[in-house]
Amino acid sequence: MIVTAFLLLICLLFPSDDKYVIHGSFNKPQQEEWIYLLRFMDPAPRPDSVQIIDGKFRFEGTIDIPELYALSYHFTRTKGILPLFLEPGEFTVVIDPANWDGDSEISGGKLNGEYYYLKKNLDENFTKKIVALYEEEASTTKEAEDEVERQMKALVNESIAFRINYIKEHFDSPVAVFILSQIYPQLSADELGALLPRFAPEVKQTIIHRMLTEYHKNMNASNDATVAALDFDDRIREFSADFSAESIAQTLNAQNPGKALYIDLWAPWCGPCFKKFPYSRELRKNTDHEKIAFIYLCVDTKTKIDPDNWKKVIEKEQLKGRHYMMGSTLLEKLAKETGYEIRGIPHYILSDKDGNIISNNAPPPDSPEIKKLLKDQED
Repeated sequence: MIVTAFLLLICLLFPSDDKYVIHGSFNKPQQEEWIYLLRFMDPAPRPDSVQIIDGKFRFEGTIDIPELYALSYHFTRTKGILPLFLEPGEFTVVIDPANWDGDSEISGGKLNGEYYYLKKNLDENFTKKIVALYEEEASTTKEAEDEVERQMKALVNESIAFRINYIKEHFDSPVAVFILSQIYPQLSADELGALLPRFAPEVKQTIIHRMLTEYHKNMNASNDATVAALDFDDRIREFSADFSAESIAQTLNAQNPGKALYIDLWAPWCGPCFKKFPYSRELRKNTDHEKIAFIYLCVDTKTKIDPDNWKKVIEKEQLKGRHYMMGSTLLEKLAKETGYEIRGIPHYILSDKDGNIISNNAPPPDSPEIKKLLKDQED
């Protein structure tokens, strides 16, 4: 009994330096009974849970390696989560159940202060401007739409460059790991390979292992692509293509001999891509199919694409032409061949009938310039 009391006194006088306590509440009424704390982006998250009583909750425990966790009503949800950098110390969390990651507040902890200062900077300089341009695009005239899209792409590229610079200056921080996790699908293999090994050993045990796994998987990926064509009878027909030997442009030309190629890079999750499809259909109607081939490269670098859904989109949008679904390895190969760093989609490339790149950033299908360029290839 005396020993137990002595140990308890020691714990009170000299608290563990790896202990955390989260004091949580909600700023609006909510109906859930439990809340979960889990490691972010962990396929086996091993969640902790506590009961919400009178709108309040409390987590406590120990943590060896500071890293990113998340609070959520349920550990399987992908929405309604609040990122939280867990490190030794006490935290006060006030959750807005209507906008978890936007209007909630976290105080306490060096890493949370670092991240939310950075997030505020990103929001002010990039995110809000991109959202404003997106809203402007919905109400703008057709003549101004291209300029709005150009500005949006420029802001996205600037925000990625800003994040990369931050990462390079903070290889010892779990915040930098999280920032990399936000942009790594948009980086080339060379860019990612230059960043991953430079992180400090103490942060390499966090979510960075998932990025390393995917990086090595992509580096070992084959040069095969899933290929299909929407024929004139509106039926999807599949065939094979291997891009290992020649350049991608030469392989595409071999599949479409004697034709110049108008190449459209897109993905089923890309809203701006869908806006261009009607113009693409109209443009194709007014070109010589014997001299011009429309090629659609569906890239799956951001979200893994279901091949069945890919084909449904092709049929629904009536995108007649040749279709290729390829991953980041082939996309990087195409970027190197064209000498152009592809940062966003939709993106267009024009090559002549011999596989020579005429434009590595060709005009979109709704621009007058592309009609002239395609006419030159028909003559």
